[in-house]
Amino acid sequence: MLRPCSHARSHARSHPRSRQRSGHSRPRAATAPVAVVAAVMVVLGSVAPWGPPPAVAQAGAVFTGTMDGPTAGSDSPATGTIELVLDAQQTTVSYEITYRNLQGEEFEAHFHIGPPGSFGPPIHHLPLGTPKTGTWQPTDRQITALLDGEISVMVHTDLYPEGELGGWTEAESAPVDRATWESVKDLFR
Repeated sequence: MLRPCSHARSHARSHPRSRQRSGHSRPRAATAPVAVVAAVMVVLGSVAPWGPPPAVAQAGAVFTGTMDGPTAGSDSPATGTIELVLDAQQTTVSYEITYRNLQGEEFEAHFHIGPPGSFGPPIHHLPLGTPKTGTWQPTDRQITALLDGEISVMVHTDLYPEGELGGWTEAESAPVDRATWESVKDLFR
């Protein structure tokens, strides 16, 4: 039978809560790191890479894209940029769309829904001219398409009635809840 060392018996006499039973010591140091890891996992639920579904992770996110003629199926040298911001409630998209070097006279522009490579049907008409700024209240299906990178912009002109300029959007950023991040950092201070 193993006997505790004299230091362990001395320690047990001076600290009643740490008394050893049956002469065997029980490791206690491993429980603190396990508790810290468990706490971090609970707090990180919304920040961890495996976190919540994309629709939640992307709330308030910025979506950007570039536009050009070849993407729209034209040989136009026109280029442009797209910036969309989905609000935290996922009810409104603010947009700013700019372009330059358009060859034809613009007569129509809109958001389309469809995977990259297929513009699909138009879903929201945009004002004529550059810059195009405004807001849009997308449906749930359209929000899902935005989160999946399936929202595009197409600018139609008299020279290219099928579309002179176009491009898709993709998520640029998904904000992190600063209160959650601060609580994670506090665990390690």
